[in-house]
Amino acid sequence: MQLEVIVQQELQRDRTRAERNPGEEEECDWSSITEPPRRIGEEALLVMSQACELFVRELTWRAWRHTEGRAKKTLRRQDIAAAVKESETFDFLIDIIPPRETNVISVQGQNKKQEHL
Repeated sequence: MQLEVIVQQELQRDRTRAERNPGEEEECDWSSITEPPRRIGEEALLVMSQACELFVRELTWRAWRHTEGRAKKTLRRQDIAAAVKESETFDFLIDIIPPRETNVISVQGQNKKQEHL
């Protein structure tokens, strides 16, 4: 709950700053940044922590719906891949979490399929 209050305060600060200087946006020349910051403010860490937690919670919830659809109780990689595929929000993860891959391997003269999950 405390993190949500901090996020709301940060959003309110941004709104106030925008109201004081309408039409004026902060410009940043990203090409001039040559090294990472040496210090990070406590509020920034808390906001990023909250954002990561919400991201993981949302992705897990969507993947769990697929797990329940299979009538299973174990969340698997294929469920996460299905959740990524169904939502445009997670399009950037399609290359990182590909759908399940199937390889054919030979074991003692027999062909068997092996699933990589």
